[in-house]
Amino acid sequence: RTPPRGWRSWNSLLLEVSQEKILAQAAALARSYPGLGPSLLSLNYSEVGIDDGWQHCGAGVNGTFHDAAGRPIWDATKFPDPAAMVQEAKAKGVGLGWYANNCYCHETLGHEW
Repeated sequence: RTPPRGWRSWNSLLLEVSQEKILAQAAALARSYPGLGPSLLSLNYSEVGIDDGWQHCGAGVNGTFHDAAGRPIWDATKFPDPAAMVQEAKAKGVGLGWYANNCYCHETLGHEW
């Protein structure tokens, strides 16, 4: 068994994430490079993680990024269709995830140490 392998957005994009950029990273994991070897996906690098910057700060209840049911609100300018983004990545064999306990909106889920 190996630990999860993949790519996270923070070190290269910081808060400048978007659906287009995330899908480009998913495609890059799945792409093989002739003369250089197999795709990263074939080597089990199968996850793309969206760190901070995906949420719509202040759009929710009491200035949060959560609706009345507690669901996070995506920034629709950066991510016009998160469900389609997930499906497109899955079709390439790549899983998507995102960081829920963010810093950008100055809001946490109570997991501070």
